[in-house]
Amino acid sequence: MEKFPLIEVTGKPEELGHAHGESLRERIEAAFSFYRDLFKRFNDSQIIHFSNSFKKNISLSDPDYETEIEAIARASGLDPWKVYMLNARTEIHRCKALAFGENDVNECTSFFFKESAVLAQNWDWEKTLEDLSVVIRLIRRDGHRILMVTEPGIIGKIGFNSAGVGVCLNILRCEAEVGGLPVHVLLRKVLDSSYLREAFDKVLSSKRATMSNMLLADRNGEGFNIELAGDRLEKIESSGPVVFHTNHYMGCGLADCETGTQSSYERLKRAKTLLLNSSYDVESAKSILADQNPPELPICRPFETDSDEMVIGTLCSIIMDLRNKKMILSKGNPLHNEFAEIDL
Repeated sequence: MEKFPLIEVTGKPEELGHAHGESLRERIEAAFSFYRDLFKRFNDSQIIHFSNSFKKNISLSDPDYETEIEAIARASGLDPWKVYMLNARTEIHRCKALAFGENDVNECTSFFFKESAVLAQNWDWEKTLEDLSVVIRLIRRDGHRILMVTEPGIIGKIGFNSAGVGVCLNILRCEAEVGGLPVHVLLRKVLDSSYLREAFDKVLSSKRATMSNMLLADRNGEGFNIELAGDRLEKIESSGPVVFHTNHYMGCGLADCETGTQSSYERLKRAKTLLLNSSYDVESAKSILADQNPPELPICRPFETDSDEMVIGTLCSIIMDLRNKKMILSKGNPLHNEFAEIDL
C-alpha cells in the first residue's frame, strides 16, 4: 500500500524549518514550479511583490514563523520569496481569480462528530499534489506535537495536535480584499494552540483578509466553523451532533448569496443526510468520505479536467481521531486506495 511520506521535524523554529527544507528539497522545488505555472498570468515582479507583502505580514505577526519559513528556503536552496509564495498560495490564487475573472475550484467536504471527537475531510485539489504532499510530525522544544497533511514548504494545513485540537480547511470565494496573514499561517496558529478557545482567539485577533472556512474541533467534542470573508469573520456553531461545511458561505452576511458552484451545494445537502444518519465513528467517516451519490456531483470526486486544463478531484481522505491521537488517511482517492493509520 502506497502511503504519504512521514517527515518528523523537531526543535526551535530554525531547526523545524531546516529539517523541513532539507528533507523535502525536491518536492518544494516541484511545488513551487506547479504554483508558479498556475500563477503564470502574473509576471515575476508581481509575484515577488505579493510574496514579500505576505512576508511582511508574517514577520510583524509571528517572527517564529518567519524564522521557520526562511530556514525552509535556505535548506531547500530556494529564494525566500518562493517559499512565502507557497504559504500564500491560496490568497495569490484568489487574487488571480479576481483579477482575471476566473472560476474558482471547489475544494473539500469537512465534518466533525461531536460524540466521538472524530474530525474528517476530503482534500480535493489538483492531481499533481497527490505525489508531492506529505505528512509532517512536528515536535516543538516544549514537547507540543503536531501531525498534519501539508504541501511541501507550507507550514500549516490540515491536522491536529497533542492538546487534542484539530482543524480542517475549505476554500471559499467572495468579492473581498486579500491580504493580512495567509490562511495556511492561520491554520498553523490553530495547530500551535493548547486549547480550542486559544485557537479561536488567535484567528480572531489576527490581521487577515482571505476567503476560507476553518472547521475547528477538540477531543472534548466541541467544534465549530469559522468563516473568513476578507476581514470579516463569523463563528458558526451547531446545536446538533455534527458540524460540517463545503465550499460556499453559510454566514458572513452571504448566506443568501450564491457563493459556490452546484457541486458545493449538492455535497452539503448529501453530507447533511449522511451525517445525521451516521454511527459517528471512524468507519462511518470513511463511508461518508467515499460516498458517490449523486454520481455527477459526489462527495468523493473523480479526477476530471477543468476548463483551465487542471485535473481536479479527491487527492486523499483524512480522518482525525482526536481522543486517541491518530490520523487515518488514504494517499489518493479512497475509492482506489486503502487507509493507513499514523499515531501522533
